[in-house]
Amino acid sequence: MMRRGIRSSLRALPRRDRWHMLQEYAVGESNQEEFRKLRVRDGQVTTLVDSTSSAAAKTIDWAAWDSRISNKEVLGCLKSFHEQQSVLLETVLKEDHSASIKKQTEGWELFDAAVTSCQKSVEKSEQILQNGARALWISFQNPPISMLSQSEWLDADQYWQAFVEKHHFYHNHLLSAVEDPESKDYDAKTKADLKKRWETFDGRGTTRQNNKLLYQRPSFEYYDVFRGPLIEHMIFYLTKTGGDARTFPEMMPTKWYAEIYDIRFKLYNVLQRRKRQVHEASWSREAFHDFHPHDLEHDGEAYYSKLIAKEAAV
Repeated sequence: MMRRGIRSSLRALPRRDRWHMLQEYAVGESNQEEFRKLRVRDGQVTTLVDSTSSAAAKTIDWAAWDSRISNKEVLGCLKSFHEQQSVLLETVLKEDHSASIKKQTEGWELFDAAVTSCQKSVEKSEQILQNGARALWISFQNPPISMLSQSEWLDADQYWQAFVEKHHFYHNHLLSAVEDPESKDYDAKTKADLKKRWETFDGRGTTRQNNKLLYQRPSFEYYDVFRGPLIEHMIFYLTKTGGDARTFPEMMPTKWYAEIYDIRFKLYNVLQRRKRQVHEASWSREAFHDFHPHDLEHDGEAYYSKLIAKEAAV
């Protein structure tokens, strides 16, 4: 097998005169002239080699070198080394190498083991490549978060249902790149933040929460603390269904929350683009988004009450 590979590799080697075709890539008169001179020199060398290949090799005139070299000991070493190497080379050339290779029957186990190991490595590499391609394909084909539906796989997998509801809708994503939502430190931070919000906005002095965080409580308690999401979700529900506020569900479908996020981000995209144009055109110190009061903390409630009344009157 090795001999066949060697012969095939020799056949695959390009001929020496193939490089002459590279003259087509020589751009410019100077490059073409240099290439022409190079071909002339190559022709001279080829002619010299062909003319001397059939002639017998010249023998060394040791008598002439004996008269020129004064150090006879060095000359004797060179002469004996040359004779020894000449005899060795002649012996090697006279041997039948094909017969000696055929007689060699031992030592091929190591080569076969190496070939088997290489084949296993190639199979493992192909498996890794297939798994990587499969993972990339699955990742590319995954639907966006806005396409999730509680009526499909989320109902069949309670863990992922809780994960989506917990991390996608009930916690702040600003620090999700550096914080672990499943860690105890994050739970402690969330609980402390919840107590602060509860004491600030609820005003009932509630401190005992039965060891439950806000995302573990019913949705009406969540809306009781966060009135902004309640108004946002209620407006979306009434616009989406045309129903009554008294039939507002405790938990809307997941796809509806995703639509709310999409609408919000699209609206912010337009508002920010308009604000930038006004800000850069007027060179004013501050600019405000459309549909937002200048002082949200003090004038926000009155502003949005008027805005809702105006939209309802249309």
